[in-house]
Amino acid sequence: MKKLFLIVIALLVGLQMSAAGVPGKRVKKVYPIPDDGKQYVTDTSTVTAKTFNRGIKGPRVIFSPKGNLSIGVKVAYSGEEDRAIQLLQASPLTGHTKELSVIPQIFYTFKHNHSIGLQFDYNWYDYRCDNGLISEKVEESLKGTMSQNVYTGRIAYRFYNPIANSRRFALIMGGFIGFGGGNGKVTKTSAGEKELLYNISSFNCSIFFAPGIAIAISDLMMFEACLEVLGVSYEKLVQTGGDLSEPATRETLQARYKPSLLSLKLGVSIQIPLF
Repeated sequence: MKKLFLIVIALLVGLQMSAAGVPGKRVKKVYPIPDDGKQYVTDTSTVTAKTFNRGIKGPRVIFSPKGNLSIGVKVAYSGEEDRAIQLLQASPLTGHTKELSVIPQIFYTFKHNHSIGLQFDYNWYDYRCDNGLISEKVEESLKGTMSQNVYTGRIAYRFYNPIANSRRFALIMGGFIGFGGGNGKVTKTSAGEKELLYNISSFNCSIFFAPGIAIAISDLMMFEACLEVLGVSYEKLVQTGGDLSEPATRETLQARYKPSLLSLKLGVSIQIPLF
């Protein structure tokens, strides 16, 4: 029992001396080196911690250099069968629709990958119906067309975000504010002759988010595809003529969050370095 007690005392003394250190002797302590790429001084040498780097945080690729002038055009087309058409002074009509949009544009890159510019949007609408009522007052079958031309000016901004630091592919993040107006007419076809029924004038304004993708075909040519979604538009239509004693007016305020074929714009642009 006495020997066991002495052994326990000796072990305790030994543990205390190893923790506190023996006077006159240097005890080398080892500290873990953080894996952060920095240099640390040890008792014997200077070492650099190893790191794993994917290169994601490297310098951003310049997809559109500062000082570039971009000139291009985008187009969109949509056709639909048996679409319901609502005139101001007529019952709902059913017919075939064709819509064409042509957008010349010019952008200036004021900062690497950041551009601001102007767009001119020309929209052509053509509605053809085979039957319907001219108005609720006149029980007469309508076989004719409604055509409309709308012109809209836009102020647009876009930011090119290279995909995985690629110099050929980039996401387009941006949007536009537009104001415009147009005119049109509704004609009736009878015995092979067209007769003017109504004149239409319109005013519109809109603000939209227009993301897309840009593909650099060459150093100076780029292909673009943009989708105009997530926005609000206002339109005022005025219809005159026919059996109307005074102009008929309709105002529409709507939010768009679903993409359509006409909202998909495809085009090309030429990059012109100015500086």
